[in-house]
Amino acid sequence: QGIISDLVQLVINPALKIKAILVIREDFLGKLNVLTKAYPQVLDHRVHVGFLEAADARRAVLGPFHESHTWRSEMAPPLADRIVEDLKTKEAAGDVNPTQIQIICRRLWRNYAGGHARITSDDYDEMGGVGGILDGFLQSELAELDIPQRNVAIRLLAILVTEDKTRDVVSLDKIRELLRDDASVTEPMLSSTLMFLEEHRLISKISQRGSAYFEIASEYLILGVLNA
Repeated sequence: QGIISDLVQLVINPALKIKAILVIREDFLGKLNVLTKAYPQVLDHRVHVGFLEAADARRAVLGPFHESHTWRSEMAPPLADRIVEDLKTKEAAGDVNPTQIQIICRRLWRNYAGGHARITSDDYDEMGGVGGILDGFLQSELAELDIPQRNVAIRLLAILVTEDKTRDVVSLDKIRELLRDDASVTEPMLSSTLMFLEEHRLISKISQRGSAYFEIASEYLILGVLNA
């Protein structure tokens, strides 16, 4: 709250003429409500960053590691190429989801930064590539839930997988219908679990014509869901 207050004071001070740029994932956009109360104009100018083209995705991985960087490790260029190639999506004409780049790079960094001067494709393979890394991410995120809610989360994720083991897009109404006979899945439990899965980047929410639809964030999570 103190940081928000200080930021607002800086922006509204006419003597300073400060312009602030906030970079935030779309799934966290709702959390800006606390800022809009003090500075309603915060949402007046928004730019949505969609999927990245391969070259831009590669720059997102390697950009921090310029020649004079002071990081304790760095990502190897061949590793960046592997990550981008593995994350290219059929749905978006070969473009790359930036959230998945963030997840993979973060987990690689947590595992190897400091221990290896350069994080390489060998490290990537050691973690199981994109599938192993995202599956590990799935398991670590679900572990944050207590057992009853974890079971609900797993059921929700399974609903978003087709019989052919592909991603499905399912409406909130359909989810409610499929879970209607399960007394353990109350409306508050359903809402909080969907919110958790969305905030933890395991599912994506799509709004169309006043209705909410959900899908698993990546096809690489499907195997982990089926084995959960």
